[in-house]
Amino acid sequence: MITMQPVIAVVMAAAFATTATSAAAAPVPEPAREYECGNIGLGVTATSTDDQNTACNTAMGVGSAYIRQAATSDGEVPTVVKVGGSTWNCQDVQEFGDVNPHGQCVKADEVTETVKLFS
Repeated sequence: MITMQPVIAVVMAAAFATTATSAAAAPVPEPAREYECGNIGLGVTATSTDDQNTACNTAMGVGSAYIRQAATSDGEVPTVVKVGGSTWNCQDVQEFGDVNPHGQCVKADEVTETVKLFS
């Protein structure tokens, strides 16, 4: 019985080392950053894990599509726009303490990606 304990200890140590190694190898997601992108009749801000150029190009396209779609929609909420093969859900949002609402679009399959439109 004494001879089995070291074998069990070695097996358990190996299992622990494998678990610790695979846990340490898990990728850490890139944090989303907010970028001021410019103006398309409304100010455009993007929150994205992409670089500023990519995020702002996407945001300007999403914002323009939302403005066009909202002008012709029957008030459906959210307004769905498709830009660059991605679906975005857009609507007016009024945050607590704000007097004026702003447009906000959220990427359907990646909710950390957002576009805000301000007057």
